[in-house]
Amino acid sequence: MLRVLAACEILAIDSDDRYSLAELGKLLLKTSPTSHRGEVTDFFETIWAPLGSLMHAVQTGENAFEHALGMTFFEYLSRNAEVGSFFNQLMVKNAPARYTGLSSVYDFSKVRTVVDLGRGEGGLLLHLLREQEHLRAVLFDLPDVVANAAVRFEAAGFINRCKIVAGSFLDSVPAGGDSTSLRTSSTTLITTARERCSPTAAPR
Repeated sequence: MLRVLAACEILAIDSDDRYSLAELGKLLLKTSPTSHRGEVTDFFETIWAPLGSLMHAVQTGENAFEHALGMTFFEYLSRNAEVGSFFNQLMVKNAPARYTGLSSVYDFSKVRTVVDLGRGEGGLLLHLLREQEHLRAVLFDLPDVVANAAVRFEAAGFINRCKIVAGSFLDSVPAGGDSTSLRTSSTTLITTARERCSPTAAPR
């Protein structure tokens, strides 16, 4: 096992055959500032079964996660509070790296209010509010998802610049934004559209 981990560059072997953590392995430490321990331990268990259904997805066009677990990814997060909480924390943690440079490619100077749909506890908005002092924001997601968002915006000093609204964008969305951001599964949108749209002509 140690040699396999060394081959995967998780461990390093010195000239005396002694093992130590390699740079990649150090990412598994809780104390590492760039730790990925949670993704590997807590979250990997969630995606293990869907990964085993990838061939089924390729062959049928069906969603691997839904085939393996019988529900959508976000339904799973809603029903498994611990995993859902970890996922939302992960999204906020990764936001700075994910959205760095966004302000250089999009002109926010004429935008007063950004409405963010379905993006968890507000990683994108926290990033934008730090960079754009004139912006106000609306965070909109499911009730159990945004339940902890106020704490994050309060801690960052942005609670007076962001309105947090609970709901589903499949039913309605907040009005009044100059710019709207949406992050979700295309499968969810397509399936919902098919269910809610009536045929305009009889099949031939």
